[in-house]
Amino acid sequence: MSGLLVLDVHDDNDDDAEDEGWCGHFSLDFLERLSVRSYSRRLLRAAAVLTLIAHSRRVAFALLLCLGYGQNLLAAPAAAGQAEAALAAFVQGEYEGSIDLRLTQAVRLSTTKGRTVRQSMSVDDGGVIALEADPLLVVDSMTRGPLTIKGDRASAVVTVTVVAETRGEGIPGRTIHPTSRQFRAQPFELRRIDGVWRIANPGLPLVSLAAITHDYEQNDLAMQAVRANPGSSASQREIAGIIHDDWQKLTSIGRGALSDRP
Repeated sequence: MSGLLVLDVHDDNDDDAEDEGWCGHFSLDFLERLSVRSYSRRLLRAAAVLTLIAHSRRVAFALLLCLGYGQNLLAAPAAAGQAEAALAAFVQGEYEGSIDLRLTQAVRLSTTKGRTVRQSMSVDDGGVIALEADPLLVVDSMTRGPLTIKGDRASAVVTVTVVAETRGEGIPGRTIHPTSRQFRAQPFELRRIDGVWRIANPGLPLVSLAAITHDYEQNDLAMQAVRANPGSSASQREIAGIIHDDWQKLTSIGRGALSDRP
């Protein structure tokens, strides 16, 4: 980062003040070093105190202003970078088929009697996604929009191309339904909790068609033994059949998605 910060400070009560005021020039590189090195901040503060003792109030004020500016110069970019990284890791991870990110990277927030209640997501409370049983959206493209940060809150919109959606949940119970290519805007909210950005109240998982198809393919291979075993129960055979049928459906959607792409 390059540039120049110009401080023009004039003290009408200072007998030594010149009419044109006092200008202090500090490069932004210098200010960055001040904001990341604690000893530099201490030296600058000490310099301000010494100049006050020497009755140079204008210089002292400029140094203190520089100190505050230097400390805050990188605060907003750093917060933005951390929030952006948290959002990217979460949405890209689920897009690629990660099933347990919500345990550590998301949080449920609710309001009770005017107070915000924070609750971690558990294995039994949506913290782990069952790709074969839970509600989700099957997408084949994803674009993250710009991030807006206000204090400990951030928001962004992720635009996805939906190629299939699910209805119901469980096995049996959940069904997969192909859709025409639909562009949807999915809002994401983030909260900074104890210095860490987390996804607040995440919606339906956005899972790529490639990732979920691969997951079903692996499960279908594992179910071949169930289908071939005469001793398999009726419920086991039913689940094996559902996995196979859904895998074929996803494979068909994949062929159609490829042919529909512009």
